[in-house]
Amino acid sequence: MSILIASVFFWLGLISTGLDADWQLNNYSAIEITSVTPHTDVLEVQEDFFANFTLMVDGFSQQKGTLRIAVFNSQYDYPDTPTFTQIIRVEDTLVEWRVNNLAYGNYAIAVYHDANENGELDTNFLGIPTEKYGFSNGARGKFGPATWEQANFPVSHRLESHKITLE
Repeated sequence: MSILIASVFFWLGLISTGLDADWQLNNYSAIEITSVTPHTDVLEVQEDFFANFTLMVDGFSQQKGTLRIAVFNSQYDYPDTPTFTQIIRVEDTLVEWRVNNLAYGNYAIAVYHDANENGELDTNFLGIPTEKYGFSNGARGKFGPATWEQANFPVSHRLESHKITLE
């Protein structure tokens, strides 16, 4: 059993060091593990460290443009260096985004509705956003983005979901 546990941590260590940079989610995919680990008993243990995650975003005032998503898994990288990002076309009042096999851990998510698709969160002359945005946990910053402490949440179950309402 200890060999099995050591093997799991060895493979998880390989993922976190980024040996294969071709994966879209910056090596946070169980697919990568299954491609390098031939033993099914190890796979069963490893799959327990991953969730199928759904993010639901609502509060769109217009059904045009894109939703820009930034996911962070470290307080040291938040809010400047996302673990991964995604851009989704807005075609409805609710956008759902799914990530299969997201590694367990703490995450914070920042989103904004890029209605004019210029790739930026537009602001007025005072620096206050003019496009709708939101953070995980419904967190809001007073004079900037929400803090990691306000926005982070655990992902620790096989099925996880989170909802953000744009404001």
